[in-house]
Amino acid sequence: MYNCNTANQLTSRIDNNTLTHTYQYDANGNQTQSTGNNARIIE
Repeated sequence: MYNCNTANQLTSRIDNNTLTHTYQYDANGNQTQSTGNNARIIE
């Protein structure tokens, strides 16, 4: 599990194109975590 020590509240977003693939972003919209069988970066 990813632990963030900043004051930014993490939010989770789901990539609808990849089942069970979850991204986490900080308050600035930067990707901080990517988990899934088909991990890929969305730009």
